Amino acid sequence: MNVKKEKVFLIGLDAMEKTLADHGIQSFGVGPVKIKQIPEWEHFEVDKSVKYVIVSYDPYCCHTKLTEAYFYIKENNAKFLAPDCDNFFPISQTRKVPGSLPLQSGLSAVLEKTPKFLGNLDPFLFELIQKEHGKFRSYKDDYDRR
Repeated sequence: MNVKKEKVFLIGLDAMEKTLADHGIQSFGVGPVKIKQIPEWEHFEVDKSVKYVIVSYDPYCCHTKLTEAYFYIKENNAKFLAPDCDNFFPISQTRKVPGSLPLQSGLSAVLEKTPKFLGNLDPFLFELIQKEHGKFRSYKDDYDRR
């Protein structure tokens, strides 16, 4: 497969969209969307060039995005990918917010299929790689600087 000629439906952050674009990969789905009502889905046209669905943390995630992802995976047989499986993100010493896993789990439940987890590095492994190869950047680095 040549991912550079195929599209990615991305439930995630604009920093990940930029990272994909930097590698010549066309994606869409980031940011707020027009909410679709149930009757509108009957006439939804699935873009046949969408071969991958990436589900990550997305503050704009909603039923509309999850339904669109469902159709791409179910009708296009798009690959269901998850770059992380964080249950939550700590935002302070006493609070946390839901992470990517709740979004992925909801989609998994209706698909009866789990995503291919690409994974965050285990902290020990991450530190070992950094020690050997120096600092490297990820899409999260760009987002964290905001």
